[in-house]
Amino acid sequence: MKYDHNPAEVYLASLRSEQSRTGMRSLLRNTALFFDEDETVETFSWAKMTFPDVYEFLNDLLEDKKSPNTINTYLAAIKGVAREAWRLNLMSIENYHRIKDIKRVAGKRTETGRALSSDELNTMLDH
Repeated sequence: MKYDHNPAEVYLASLRSEQSRTGMRSLLRNTALFFDEDETVETFSWAKMTFPDVYEFLNDLLEDKKSPNTINTYLAAIKGVAREAWRLNLMSIENYHRIKDIKRVAGKRTETGRALSSDELNTMLDH
């Protein structure tokens, strides 16, 4: 197997299911595009990413009102790529640990609605 020392490709290859690889590839593509609209998963310099870069990206996701679960999935993908960059000797252990130490986003998406019970529906119709 040849990955041309691309930590993103090594990370994606480590995932167990094709569905996981497809989903994470999409997230990594969006991450690369955030930093440079001409970048791809294959061409982005993942090993040069720093923890301030990751915070900048996560803050952009928060501003875009992405759910905590979505943001945390992006973070997991970035941490996975950083781990592979370190394993490939492309990233320093210090930089890897700084990215690895970034905390998950807390919270949950607020519910947009729910189904009404028949009693609640009848009460509304009575008024």
